[in-house]
Amino acid sequence: MGEKSWRPITCKDGHSPESEGLFKGGVLYYAADLYSDSTRVIMSFNVGSEDFSVIELPKGVDFSSLGWNLVNYKGNIALSSCDDYDNGDLQIWVRKMGVWLSKSIKIPSWKENVEGLKFYFRGTIGTGELVFT
Repeated sequence: MGEKSWRPITCKDGHSPESEGLFKGGVLYYAADLYSDSTRVIMSFNVGSEDFSVIELPKGVDFSSLGWNLVNYKGNIALSSCDDYDNGDLQIWVRKMGVWLSKSIKIPSWKENVEGLKFYFRGTIGTGELVFT
């Protein structure tokens, strides 16, 4: 008999998923709370190797608060949050080569174009254009 098509996979870092997942390059990323100390982290699961990894959040990022999203930013995983809806200030932490880099983007004329509506950054598309909902 061959391998079972469905089987449990054990992660040595017990955790509870706390966000929607982001699938990129054969790896699933999602926010999670570790059972050991309730620390919020980003978990990665490599579908091919079936390995889990823990990615610590950048210092000062409270992903448990509302407004943070896990997104694909120009081919890298990133965390995004709007600092100021009125002025269109978007804060992004991009993970490149194992390091979190901070980036601020000012969305020009946001208040004039959409009035007081909140926006949610969803990531970038192939041309590098920013996508909002």
